[in-house]
Amino acid sequence: MSKNSRKKIEKQLDDLWRRAVLKRDNNKCRICGKTIGIQAHHIFSRVRRSTRWELENGITLCRGHHYLAHRDFERFRRFVVSIIGEDRYDELYLLSLSTVKWSMSDLEKKVEELKRF
Repeated sequence: MSKNSRKKIEKQLDDLWRRAVLKRDNNKCRICGKTIGIQAHHIFSRVRRSTRWELENGITLCRGHHYLAHRDFERFRRFVVSIIGEDRYDELYLLSLSTVKWSMSDLEKKVEELKRF
């Protein structure tokens, strides 16, 4: 397995994840409903590889709310909890802290999962 092929699949996963989040949220900011300048935001940072491509770890935000999500995390956290509940938020948080080593097979399965969505 080459490093380039892994990077290619990860880039594909990033794009599939982004499109799936936008589709799930009907291409609207979940806070204000805007449809212009929308972006897929990771609830828990994308550097946390265990939740990087989990659909539930994403939310569609307009540029302004995306900026605010990074600047006022506690307010954003409360908003997310109002949508998914405290228990699910805590589960997702704990999952985001776990260490994961994605095999090429795991990555390919995740590609197929996101494509099906």
